[in-house]
Amino acid sequence: MNEKTLIENGSDLAVIIGARSTESLEAAGMSLLLIPVEEDAWNRVLSPWKADAVFPKTPAFEGEANRFLKELLPVVEEQKALHAGRLFLCGYSLAGLFALYACTECGLFDGCASVSGSLWFPGWEEWLRKHPVQCRSVYLSLGRREPCTKHPLMKTVGEKTDICREMISGYADTVFEWNEGGHFNDENLRLSKALFWLKENS
Repeated sequence: MNEKTLIENGSDLAVIIGARSTESLEAAGMSLLLIPVEEDAWNRVLSPWKADAVFPKTPAFEGEANRFLKELLPVVEEQKALHAGRLFLCGYSLAGLFALYACTECGLFDGCASVSGSLWFPGWEEWLRKHPVQCRSVYLSLGRREPCTKHPLMKTVGEKTDICREMISGYADTVFEWNEGGHFNDENLRLSKALFWLKENS
């Protein structure tokens, strides 16, 4: 696993997968553990199972999320022992899908945020129906322009995210928030909104 960054700012700890920078990232009065992911490794290590590439010049999804999660958990558990508060897992885009997937596989986290999450991923809805998220609160968000695409999978992201909200709300405190802009707008501002919601609702 790549070198991580720990920002101490409180007893609650938020683990953010794939964070690219800390610019405009508000910690919401909690400590942050930033876990970087190399750009060329996202489709490999953050995808829960194998799937075809979505664009001609991008790599296929290799489905190594379980391996990545096994590497991540000892790092998180070490930090959890040093922080007396709640523990959250957050991610943006494919890392947002990974965050939700990780919380279906383990009950370590109190809350989860999938920010502009790739919940269009093939087979995700079926997985979630059989594997509930094991945390008390879940934050979901998208940019309003994200479903405005001709891509047959990605244009379903709004519908798929709302289906996830409906399923998860049956057993956990859940919100689905829309933001202005497309997928690549205001990544850290959107993550900050997720952190504040988790802080107040977990």
